Amino acid sequence: MKLTKKQAKELSVKKWEYIVNNDGRDYGLLKKYPELDNLQSSCGYCEKYFCDDCPINNGFLSGCVSKNHPYYKWTKNYTKANAQRMLNLILNS
Repeated sequence: MKLTKKQAKELSVKKWEYIVNNDGRDYGLLKKYPELDNLQSSCGYCEKYFCDDCPINNGFLSGCVSKNHPYYKWTKNYTKANAQRMLNLILNS
């Protein structure tokens, strides 16, 4: 799917706002937002950039899988605080 940066960001914000409001969990995300289902990792940024030049990978050599990246930390501990860090990173991108 071809997305503009604005569209990609909007979809990413939608995903992470849902997760933050769901206490750090993504359960039910695709049921609520089926438009995310066809995106790489259910993420607008992953769909547009797939790690290459992704606006939220600044300073992280391995992108989202870098052990210091907020996404990696969220995958290891699904908390609202970790999800909020991801949302903040996207909002500030």
